[in-house]
Amino acid sequence: TSVHGLYIEASAPIYANVRHLVSNQAGSLTAKGKKALGKMFRAGIMRDIWSGASYRSVFVSVMASQDQTTITFDDIKPGVVFYGTSKSGSPATTDPITITLQANESYVIGLRGPYPGLGTDINDINGISIIADKPVAVASGNWLGGPIYTGHQDIGIDQVVPVTLAGTEYVLLKGQAPSTGTYGPTESPTVIALANDTYVYVNGSATPVNS
Repeated sequence: TSVHGLYIEASAPIYANVRHLVSNQAGSLTAKGKKALGKMFRAGIMRDIWSGASYRSVFVSVMASQDQTTITFDDIKPGVVFYGTSKSGSPATTDPITITLQANESYVIGLRGPYPGLGTDINDINGISIIADKPVAVASGNWLGGPIYTGHQDIGIDQVVPVTLAGTEYVLLKGQAPSTGTYGPTESPTVIALANDTYVYVNGSATPVNS
């Protein structure tokens, strides 16, 4: 659906953070300013196990910064069907979506449980491409995603940066969440490749983890 986005402007450098709180769940998104604007993106969500609960969902949101901005959602993996979109193929898959927005308008695509007809892993939403002919800002994430079927879940949202700012080396910081047991692994990195034949190496190993 198309909705109005939130545009913040100041006469001097500022910090902008959007927070959401409901019941015992909360989410926080830090706007990345001009670094967030670009013409090519890949959507990302945290790893999730679909529980069938109606309160779990995933989304991708795009906001235009200029009038008459044409945006295309593509590279949608087989079996992923977003609400209110045309679909084709077997398994049924949302067709590429092309829309036009005016400045500060947003367009949101998403899935809300129980994900009827989903013919694939919910995590296949990772990697969907967003291409625009003028600079846009993109946010994506989960509403109550989690590593198990019930409980142990939270809001995970972020404003992603354009692929022009993607790198080849990253440092990950682990918290105190368990790696095994009922809830493990809770903290798990997700790597989205931008090109074919991309290999990922961890801790200086000469053997890629995705070989």
